[in-house]
Parts: sequence; C-alpha cells; structure tokens
Amino acid sequence: MPDNEEIKLPDGLFNQAQPANREAKKEKVQEKPTQKKDTKETETGIDSFIKSLELTYDENLVNNALEHIHVKLATGEEVTLGQYENLIMYKVVQYIKLGVGWKVTQMMRDQDKQGTVDKTALKWILKEMAEKELLYGLKPIEHVIPLDKNVYVGINGRKYFARNTGQTYSVEYQIKKDGNEDNVWDIDCILTVIDKEGNKSVYVGQGHASPSNVYRKDWIKDMAYKRSLADALESAFPIGASYEKAPMIQDFEESRMPPDQKPELASNAESL
Repeated sequence: MPDNEEIKLPDGLFNQAQPANREAKKEKVQEKPTQKKDTKETETGIDSFIKSLELTYDENLVNNALEHIHVKLATGEEVTLGQYENLIMYKVVQYIKLGVGWKVTQMMRDQDKQGTVDKTALKWILKEMAEKELLYGLKPIEHVIPLDKNVYVGINGRKYFARNTGQTYSVEYQIKKDGNEDNVWDIDCILTVIDKEGNKSVYVGQGHASPSNVYRKDWIKDMAYKRSLADALESAFPIGASYEKAPMIQDFEESRMPPDQKPELASNAESL
C-alpha cells in the first residue's frame, strides 16, 4: 500500500513493513535484544571503570565472603559483613529522616568559605558517623563531629566509649615547658587505664599550645592541657581522629565570623 511505504520507522527496529499480525508479533520479539543490550551496557559501566583501574574481583567469591566474615557491634551482637553494610545504609537513611543529615549539612555549610556543601563528602561523613555508632555506640554531633570534610571524635566521645566498655582511667599532668613568660606551653598527660579484667595500661599524651595556634590568648594554657588529654585518650581508645587535635578548629571558628566583626569567644577551652 502506498500509504504504508511513506511511514519512516526507527532504524533496526523493522527490516520491512509488516502487514500481518503474526509477523508484527515476531518483530516485536526482536525488539527485546536491543533493549537488553542497552541495559547490559549500563550495568557494566562500573565494571569498565574498575577495569580501567586494573582492579578485578570475583563477585561470587565476594558474596560468599560477606556471609562468612563477622563484625561485632557495640551492642555485643555479631552480624555478617553483608548485614553490617546494610545496617550502615539503614542508619544513614535514619539520620536523614530524623534531621541529623540536616544538622551535618548546616555545619558543613558554616565551615565552607563559599557556604557550599559537597554532596559526596556529606554522604561519606554520614557513612562514617553510622559506622562509629554501630561499632562504638557513639552518637553523631554529640560525640562524632564533622570538620573540614572529615569526622572527628571528641574527648566526651572517648570517655563515653570507656564507660560503655567497662574501662576506668586516671589522669596526671606534667609541665614540660612553662609558658608563664612567652605563653608557649608543652604539657604531658599520663593516662592510666584499667580494663574490666583489671589489666592496667599507661599512655602518654603530648599537648602544645602557643599564640600561633590558639586564637584566644587566655585559653592557651588550658588548650595545652586539653590537647595532651586528647592525645592520650586517642592512644588509649583508637576509635577515630581527635577533634581537639584537629588543626582546622581555629580556622573554622574564625571563618564563621564576618570580616568586620570581632569573634565572640567563649570564656574557657571547654566551649570548643
């Protein structure tokens, strides 16, 4: 029929016009390989990227391993590695639903000079917070703090972890460099930890503070003590980088203030 000959069909979809229903059905079946090919190309995109890095793995072996590797949670329960990875994703979703994601986003925006948030960094930070909670029982924001696209554990987080794991400790300080004249202080913290079995361990932390790394000059001595304690606790309880030792704290505090406004500083180092 002349009218049918004028219809332009997609290339490769039909080889010729099909007047009969039987042939139309046959050609309809032939459409599927084309669609399947597109799906296959999409699914192998990640594999192609991995191959470009010269990294290969056997997916069947990995899936088998996920069921045989176990992870112990802060609650004392043991789960398979596959279950653990799903718990991480569950926690991140809960953070978003309950407003933790919003709070972390606001903190990241305040810390960024352009006031922007890197979505990949946000996702990574929420993942790290989820792991800290699952493995050590630490709470986001309260114990685990986002700073400069990283996560840090505060002193209170390590104290919380010590209590939850039945460990006690005592602290002694030694002044290694007296800063009464130049306001440059070096303090050692001797931390004695006793675990729930009664075993004793001793850790030494070092804290340095001077006008070059503490912007509130009357904080300097207190910050030297606080940094030495943070250093000792980090050695005794290695559950993450120490917030109090992070070099970005001063930059973060200063970046929150407009250029023409002097910062309102807290009265003591505990406010950091």
